[in-house]
Amino acid sequence: MLSVRITRVVPLHPSSVYLQWEIEAKNTPTGAGALEMAVYRSESPAGPWTLVSGTLTDFYFTDELALGNANLRAMSRNWYYYVRAINGVEEADSSAMDIYETAEDILEQREPLPQNYQDLRLAKPRQRLILLRRKILRDLWILLERVGKGWKFALLKRRHMGTRCTNTNCWDPATQQAMLHDCPVCKGTGWVDGFYNPFYTIAERRPAPVQGEREASMAQQQIHRFMFLDFPYLEKLDVIVDVENGIRYCIEDVTPTELKGVRVQQYVTAHRLDRVDSVYGIAIDREAPYTVRIDPQWH
Repeated sequence: MLSVRITRVVPLHPSSVYLQWEIEAKNTPTGAGALEMAVYRSESPAGPWTLVSGTLTDFYFTDELALGNANLRAMSRNWYYYVRAINGVEEADSSAMDIYETAEDILEQREPLPQNYQDLRLAKPRQRLILLRRKILRDLWILLERVGKGWKFALLKRRHMGTRCTNTNCWDPATQQAMLHDCPVCKGTGWVDGFYNPFYTIAERRPAPVQGEREASMAQQQIHRFMFLDFPYLEKLDVIVDVENGIRYCIEDVTPTELKGVRVQQYVTAHRLDRVDSVYGIAIDREAPYTVRIDPQWH
C-alpha cells in the first residue's frame, strides 16, 4: 500500500515555499514502476487545485512564487498544498497542508496582515508566527553562512519507497526486510540506491554532551551533534555528510527547537560511520551549490 504525507511546508524569504514529503510503501504490488510525485496548490483546502509541478522524483520541491502573485510579504493569501504519488499501479494523495500549519501554535483565526508587513506589532497572532519564522530563519542563515559559524553538509535522505532491492542475498520477501547492512545495491534500506540524491545545506557543529572522563573519550569517538535549520526535515537513520572532508554520520536522534514560539531549528545527534560502510560509495560534489538557499537581502 502506497502512502504519502507532507512533513514540511516552510515559507522562505523572500517569496518561495519549501515543501517536503515522505513516501512509504508496504507490500508493493508486482509491476509497480518508477515513483513520481506531483504537487498541487490552492488558496482553499477545498480547491480548486492547480498543478504546480509533475513528474518529480525527489523528496522535496521549492515553489518559486512571483512576488506580485504570491504576496508572501503581506501574507494576504493562505496557500495550501498537497502531494500525489504514483507508481504505475497505485496512487496516493497526502492531506492538504497550509503554510501556517508548520508553526507549533495553530490558531483558528486567519486574518490578513496590515499593508506594512514589517510592523509586527500590528499583526495578529497567527500571522505574526509566520513572519517571525521567516525572519528568524533568514537571520540564522546569515549567521551560519556570512558570520562563518556554518559548514556545508549534504543530506542523504533514506528511501522508504521505490524498487525493492534486487540482491537476492539481501532482500527477504518472506520477512520483507533487508538482511545485509552493507548491501551495495540498497545500502541496507531494502530499496534500490538506498537514498535520494544529496541535498546540500548548511549546519553548525555543536559540542557533544559529556558526563565524565570515560564518557568524554567515547563521545569524542562516537557521538557528534549538529544544528540544522528547520528544513530539510531530518529523521533517524538519514545520513549527513560533511562536504569538506567527506565524513558520513548516521542520525540517531532529532530534536526540534523553538525561538520566540516558532520551530526554526533541529538539533541532531549522530554517530560517525566507518569508512568501509557502503554509504561512502555515494558520490558527493564539493562544488555543488546549496539545494535551497535563503536570500539574505530584503527586497
